[in-house]
Amino acid sequence: MLRIRQEQMEALSAVMRTAFVRRVVARLRTDFTSEMEKLCLHDADLTPTVERIIDKAATYSVRNEQDVELFMDCAMMLGLEFDQDPSFPWARSILQRNDLTGTEKMSLIHDYLLFATE
Repeated sequence: MLRIRQEQMEALSAVMRTAFVRRVVARLRTDFTSEMEKLCLHDADLTPTVERIIDKAATYSVRNEQDVELFMDCAMMLGLEFDQDPSFPWARSILQRNDLTGTEKMSLIHDYLLFATE
């Protein structure tokens, strides 16, 4: 029987996270150029910012890669602190719900952004 030690799992997880961060950084550079300028994000800031946003998403149980990417998109479009911004109380309200999974939270946020008429 094959056994994977905890250290091996952690190493694999770190490699997967690094690859994910690289993909997200590359996508942000192409898809969010003007938003990055507005946020005063430069290339040197991008990787640590992406890492911080991934960690922030995890505090709301948003861990699935697709959900984290949507969380990242919200941070680019609404501001890096959109989850705490008083301009977006609906986002904070959704993210703080303990009765929802991360995927459910991001689905509600996605729907709100698409269909809300304020």
